[in-house]
Amino acid sequence: MNTKTSLEENLQFVAGAVRRGQRKPGHPVIYFLWSALILLGWALPDFAPQYAASYWIIAGPAGGLLSWWLGRRSAIAEGELDRDLARRYGLHWLISGMALFAVFLPLATGNAADGYSAAVFGRQFLLVIAFVYALAAIHLDRGLAASAVIMGAGYVVLTLWSPPYLWTTMGIVVALSLLVAGLWARR
Repeated sequence: MNTKTSLEENLQFVAGAVRRGQRKPGHPVIYFLWSALILLGWALPDFAPQYAASYWIIAGPAGGLLSWWLGRRSAIAEGELDRDLARRYGLHWLISGMALFAVFLPLATGNAADGYSAAVFGRQFLLVIAFVYALAAIHLDRGLAASAVIMGAGYVVLTLWSPPYLWTTMGIVVALSLLVAGLWARR
């Protein structure tokens, strides 16, 4: 191995370590995108439940692909395309999407066990997504922590009391938390 190659590898290692230690917040436009998708999508079970599943079957993957494209474009524009970090983001959200699909599958196929209603599905969905956001906040982007806590609290409220319009209220609160996170990421 020549000295130049060794020096380049050492510099790449150091640059990667510095980038990992700085952990920048996410891209604001992605926070804003998901704020809008969640605001609309979480109001649907309260006001137009017949459209909620169709909305998320389209909006979930489309929002994920758009998030990937926006994140990649922003990283390239900033000159900070970290393929390892991009891979971790992609795997996190892909596996999360698979988990959410698994929660939805019994309801969608009609093969649900007794007592597996739309309300039970909603609670399970909310619990899984709260953990998904919490893990993302720990491993990828701290800006998602407030949303994770809000979703976890929403799960508790939905499980204990089932107030009217909880989904709409949760959608508003989570959308606002993502807006705040997006504004924080802009500074």
